[in-house]
Formats: sequence, C-alpha cells, structure tokens
Amino acid sequence: MELEALEQVHSEVRALGAQIVVITPELERYTRALHKKLNLTFDILTDLHLKVAEQFRLVFTFPDYLRDLYKSFGSTLDRFNDEPEYRLPMEIRILCMFQDFANEPLAA
Repeated sequence: MELEALEQVHSEVRALGAQIVVITPELERYTRALHKKLNLTFDILTDLHLKVAEQFRLVFTFPDYLRDLYKSFGSTLDRFNDEPEYRLPMEIRILCMFQDFANEPLAA
C-alpha cells in the first residue's frame, strides 16, 4: 500500500528534480518480484543484514515474547530478510535535496 502511494506521487517528485528510493532489509529476490508486480518506476534497494540501518542506529530487535508471537502467526522474517535475530529497521522518511553546482554559472 505504501509503495503504491509512493508510485502515485513519483512523477511529481521527479518533476521537482528529486527521486524516490526505498531501502528495505528484504532480500532482492522478494523486492524484485514486488517491484515488477506493482510496476514501480523507482528503485528498491536491499540493506542486507541491516548494515545501513545499523549505521544510523535505526535497528529494532524483537524481544523474545514478540519474536515468539510472530513465529506463532507463521511470520518468516528470517526467510525474507535473512535475519535470524528478528531485527527490523525503524521506519523513517528522509528528504534530501541536492544542488548540481557543476552546471550553475558562477556569481560575479
């Protein structure tokens, strides 16, 4: 649902000179299928083993009781994310604006 919403505004974002990039711990084989299924026009990148999220200190480790609860529902986070410790990144949105100074005239 969120990816579909991002797709709906992607052309507007591009018109402003920006782009959308999604970073997820899901393995590429799953994100590739999702990208195709939803016909997305922006990139989905894999943060394998949450290395990027760890650098920003945005990793949540499930407590044992929550891990057990998820497993009782048949959750397979470990399979989709190759993450046996049941860790997930905290969800964030970052807006980055970059100026292309190489093509700008110098001020007098």
